[in-house]
Amino acid sequence: CDYRIGTAVLCMLQTCSHSCVIIPSLRNTFSRSSIALHRRSSFCESSFLTGRKSLSSTLNTMSMEANKGAEMKSALSWKVLSECGPARRSKLTLPHFTCDTPMFMPVGTYGALKGVTTDILEQLDCHVILGNTYHLGQRPSTDLIDRMGGLHKFMNWQRGILTDSGGFQMVSLLALAEITEEGVTFQSPADGSMMLLTPERSIQMQNEI
Repeated sequence: CDYRIGTAVLCMLQTCSHSCVIIPSLRNTFSRSSIALHRRSSFCESSFLTGRKSLSSTLNTMSMEANKGAEMKSALSWKVLSECGPARRSKLTLPHFTCDTPMFMPVGTYGALKGVTTDILEQLDCHVILGNTYHLGQRPSTDLIDRMGGLHKFMNWQRGILTDSGGFQMVSLLALAEITEEGVTFQSPADGSMMLLTPERSIQMQNEI
C-alpha cells in the first residue's frame, strides 16, 4: 500500500507501542495470568524492535542509493500549515494523495465500507481509508491482494490507505489467541483456521497489501 517504504512500519510501531500501554491496564479485566500479559508485552517489544530494524535497514538502503546518484522520492512528507496552542493544521503527502490533518478516516476492515462505494467516498472528500491487516490476511488473504496489484486496485481506491499491524487483535480477539515468544497464534473467527502472526509476518503482510 502507500506505506510500503516506511509508513507501514511506523503504523506497526505506533500500534504495538499503544498495545504495550493498554494491556497492563486490562489486568483486572482478563482472567489470563500475568505471564500471558508479559508475553504480549514481549511480543509488542519484539515487534517494535523488528520494525525499527526494518525501518533502519530501509533508510540505510535509501541513503546508499541516493549516494549513488539515484533519484529517490520520499515515501511521505508532512508540513505544518498553522498552529493554535496544541492544535495544528497540516498537509500529509503520500504517494497516492495529499491529505489534510486532522482528518476523519473511515474504517474499511476488509477493503470496503458497507453500503458506500469508493466513488461516493471521493465525493465526500475522504482522504484516507483504514484497512485491517489481520482480517485482510484472513479474507481474502494478502497474497491474493498482492497478486491483484495491491489494496488500491483491489478496492478501486486512488487515495490514501492506512493499515495497522494486526497487534490490536491481541486484545479484541484475546479469547481466540495464544501468545508465545515467537508471536501470536490466532484462531479465525470465520472458519477456525490457525494463523501465526510474528513481527516479520506483519511487515510482510502490510507490504503485500
